[in-house]
Amino acid sequence: MEDALVEVELIDGDEGAFGLYIKKVNGIVADYDADKTYWAITKSGEETLGAKSTIIADGDCYEFTKTVSEW
Repeated sequence: MEDALVEVELIDGDEGAFGLYIKKVNGIVADYDADKTYWAITKSGEETLGAKSTIIADGDCYEFTKTVSEW
């Protein structure tokens, strides 16, 4: 998923050990350092481990949700 979304410029961020740390989705910024927000990704309502490891499949619904950390 990650490569496809970067290619069409839907997501942007910083490269990390586990793939891209997504900071921007469709122009909207989530900045954990500034306001404790981050992008959560769900696939058909279930949380994923990240865009790098998420496989795109017909019939599945994917969502990016700007989330505030409780930590």
